[in-house]
Amino acid sequence: SFSGKQRRFNPSWIKQHKWMRYSEKTDAVYCVFCVLFGVRRTDNKDKSFSINPVRDWSNFPKYVSRHTSSSSSHHGCVAAAEHYTHTLKNPGSDAEGLLLTKNSKIIDRNRHILKLIIDVIVLCGQQNIPLRGHTEEDSNFIAILHHTAKSDNILRDHLQNADPRAKYTSPQIQNELIKLCSNQIVTSIVEDLQKSLYFGFIADEATDASTMEQMAMVVRFFDGEKGEIREEFLGFSEVKRTTGEELANAFVDNLRSMGVNIEHMRGQGYDGASNMSGIRKGVQARINELVPGAIYTHCKAHCLNLVVTHACKLPEIRNMLDIVQQIAFAFQYSAKRTNVFKEELSGNDTAKASMERRTKLQTLCETRWASRANALFTFKSSLQVIDETLDKLATEMEDPKARSYLASVERFDFIVPLVTCEHVLQILAPLSEMLQAKECDLVEAARETNAVLTVLQNERDDDMVWDALYETSVDLAASIGVDPSIPRRAGRQAHRNNVPADTTSQYWKLSLFYPFVDHVMQELRDRLLGANARYIAQYLVPTQLRGLSDEKIRQLYDSISDDLDMSLDDFNLEIRRWRARWSLEPQQNLPGNLKDTLQVTNKDLYPGTYKALLILITMPVSTASAERSFSVMRRLKTYLRATMTTERLSGLALLHAHKDMNIDRDAVIQRFAEGKSRRLLLLFQV
Repeated sequence: SFSGKQRRFNPSWIKQHKWMRYSEKTDAVYCVFCVLFGVRRTDNKDKSFSINPVRDWSNFPKYVSRHTSSSSSHHGCVAAAEHYTHTLKNPGSDAEGLLLTKNSKIIDRNRHILKLIIDVIVLCGQQNIPLRGHTEEDSNFIAILHHTAKSDNILRDHLQNADPRAKYTSPQIQNELIKLCSNQIVTSIVEDLQKSLYFGFIADEATDASTMEQMAMVVRFFDGEKGEIREEFLGFSEVKRTTGEELANAFVDNLRSMGVNIEHMRGQGYDGASNMSGIRKGVQARINELVPGAIYTHCKAHCLNLVVTHACKLPEIRNMLDIVQQIAFAFQYSAKRTNVFKEELSGNDTAKASMERRTKLQTLCETRWASRANALFTFKSSLQVIDETLDKLATEMEDPKARSYLASVERFDFIVPLVTCEHVLQILAPLSEMLQAKECDLVEAARETNAVLTVLQNERDDDMVWDALYETSVDLAASIGVDPSIPRRAGRQAHRNNVPADTTSQYWKLSLFYPFVDHVMQELRDRLLGANARYIAQYLVPTQLRGLSDEKIRQLYDSISDDLDMSLDDFNLEIRRWRARWSLEPQQNLPGNLKDTLQVTNKDLYPGTYKALLILITMPVSTASAERSFSVMRRLKTYLRATMTTERLSGLALLHAHKDMNIDRDAVIQRFAEGKSRRLLLLFQV
């Protein structure tokens, strides 16, 4: 009797389950395999059907389901029984081999399940899909896993019947698997790095969504097998303090823990913050004490930003940028103003064509100054639409700020700086993009900087360029009803130019165009064309060998002598052989850059030349790769995922940043199984 109802054993259960045996004496059911081959311990949690026979007929199906789940010891007993009977029939067979054969089925099943779990984790990491949800049951990870189980019976059985402690879907298991996958990525990168002999180190720091200070670590090296320059992200690391000593120690400790030999570091790349670039207590100074050959390079992209920043401090340019920023913000954060702008734009075919499918004003980026060229281009192209929009807002909708913005825009001393600044920034924009490319080297950066300087100098000397800019300004002013003019003159003026000029065009040319272009060119020379003795290695490129003098050879030798196993005389002899080698080639067959030269350089015949070129190409140009990793961080660690630990963040960031890198699932499972004892059988143990 169970709960007032009569229950009895159903004989059909024995036909369904071959392992089941019914005892008339005890009126209970046993598992023949677990009774005969199970470990009879009182501390064993799964004692049903063996030590404790089952006679609860009302809950009998639940006992059967639990006993045959994937995490139960029942399957091991069944395998042992099969081994025993097979050994009786084949006395001469190898017992160890039989055990391996039978247990391999269980191991293969468990590994298949874990491989599918890893596949889901890798998919979520590579595609930046949050694994966790409000609860574990409604998380993306569990949802994708159940979707996968629809087409996989083994996984479906595991998710439905496995012991909750051995499902391997908990956040702790996720973290373990994420760490193993990320370690595999880092190990692969470090192995390629070690083949390259020398490398450069790039780092930057930023604050994440939970106000934790994260530092991004990137290595730059030349991959001889692929023939390309690589900048690879190695992960994030949390720092408690941002002093030069704390950061330097953190960088060195993390690199060593990853297996990187810091003695081979030949370049450092950081921004210009004092804790990074300080010559006494900065990161670069402290690392240079450990590795004297690791020369610091100020990020060239940051240097270009500083060029534009300082040049834009001219009063006319600064005032124009402030007005553009205020109006862009006013439109961006107001749906009413944006809708009016779109209505006016839809009726102006000329503005739509010149804006190149843009439908909104762009704000000026606070950090990437060179990118302001696009924002100024959009503003200039839609100036007539902006003027009509502000007029409509001021007159029909009584917008209090629209009238003041309208007064600021309808001035010739606003339009001329807008046209001039946009034109110069468009010249600098390609240089900014090139400096942020991974394949860019210091020689190419200097070469392109000189090209930009030449363009600016030619345009300054060409009166036709200014005449075209002034004509554009006049036409733009006429489209909104503004006449060309110059500021009021006075006998004594302390805060603006009071240059003598016969015409309006001449005034703006002397007071704005010349000073602005001169300032940009001087800043480019000072900030982007700094010299270092290692840069002389650029003259080893076959197309530039004519510029390599004896004095330059001596300076180059002194700068890299610690890496050369030869004397100055031997180095001179090698350079003479290097000259003779390329003098036999036609001019059109000569390599023209560092990368192409390294690919054709025999490092056994020309060891000094190869090392000089390799050291120069590994020196960082910009910290753009480290800053790209912060874009990954902001996509990963949002305010909804602010409790994420740094280790999990770094692992997911590596999966997302290196989504094209294959993960060896079998290797991950092997490391996972060897880490500690697991509830699921993943390794064969004798």
